[in-house]
Amino acid sequence: MSEKKFNYMPLIGALLLALLYFAALRSRGFISGSEYEFALRMREIFPAFSGTVSAKIPAVIATLVTGVLLYLAAIKLKLANPGTAPVLYLCFPPVWFAGTSASPAPVLALLTSVAAAGLLIARKAANPSSKFAGFAFGAIGAVGAAFFAQSGFFSWQGVIMAVLPILFLTWAVRLEKLHDNNMAESKINRLAIFLAVVFILLTIMLLIPPVCRFLKVDYPDTLSIYPAGTRLYRPALALLAPLLWLYMVKEVKHYAGKIAVIGVALGFCLLTMPFSLPWERLFNVMQQEHIQPFKAEILANDPVIFADDKSAAAVSYCLNRPVIRVNRKRETGAVHPDDLKTKISNTLFPGTNDVVAVSADGELESFLPERSKIKYTLKNKYNLFLFTGDKK
Repeated sequence: MSEKKFNYMPLIGALLLALLYFAALRSRGFISGSEYEFALRMREIFPAFSGTVSAKIPAVIATLVTGVLLYLAAIKLKLANPGTAPVLYLCFPPVWFAGTSASPAPVLALLTSVAAAGLLIARKAANPSSKFAGFAFGAIGAVGAAFFAQSGFFSWQGVIMAVLPILFLTWAVRLEKLHDNNMAESKINRLAIFLAVVFILLTIMLLIPPVCRFLKVDYPDTLSIYPAGTRLYRPALALLAPLLWLYMVKEVKHYAGKIAVIGVALGFCLLTMPFSLPWERLFNVMQQEHIQPFKAEILANDPVIFADDKSAAAVSYCLNRPVIRVNRKRETGAVHPDDLKTKISNTLFPGTNDVVAVSADGELESFLPERSKIKYTLKNKYNLFLFTGDKK
């Protein structure tokens, strides 16, 4: 009697999907103030948090575990191709984008998926013990989601993402039924054509600026992602190479195989494109490497730090120091711009500390006191001013 061969394809697929997410951790820094806010809250729980990698780990793990739950749910529903739902979910670019960022949204999506999976297990279970186990599993997810929603980690993006696992599972079930009527393959072929058109359009948009510069023709500034003189072969390869796999989709007979090929095409782009994108030009957010050359000099005399709303979280995380926000909301602990000059002068008067003021886009510069200061011009229009206290 021959032994049943082990199917390595789900394992290989899982490893490739994990690579898709973990490889992106170092490809970019934080791209929004909300990522810095999340990283700061995580640092309150885990003081060892630093850099731009560790703060993304919760989102990566939560997204991949959600994919595993989708696979288990598909098996529970007895789908012939249980890998369809997790591949579609994990290769969906918005899911990948949120799942590789410093964001609480994927965690909320995971907790909601746990609650839904528990209810599904309880509903499908044949014996009371399995029903109870499923109900308990779902209750853990529901309580966790409710607690999460009431905590400082709540995110509206998480509410939207929480629906996506159910939608992709429903789509997988729908494709299974369409396959029974020999209709699934044609729909996946149309999806491949749509994606191919998107990749071609993105390539055209990528090439418009250099072509217009060569022809000395004006073009919209929004299309100027890369500075003049940048070699575009890497991003062009990331956009054009997937077309080869998308072309192969029509050669594959089964719809599940077609989805796997589409997953490879999207995965190749998501693996290669982030390393060639100028993230700082796209999102105009302070990065740690911008402030690192001045960090020792800035912190030499234990300064009191003031920063506007746009830069406060980034400065606090990068320097690992508390920051006093400056805004017009008159919220607790914040300083109104009109009071900033007096606040800085009063802080410097005892002569015990320096003062640092950080301004994005020149927002606070007109409110600074007229006295000697050192100006550091960072990238992305961030200016940092160091006021040295009078030493006794």
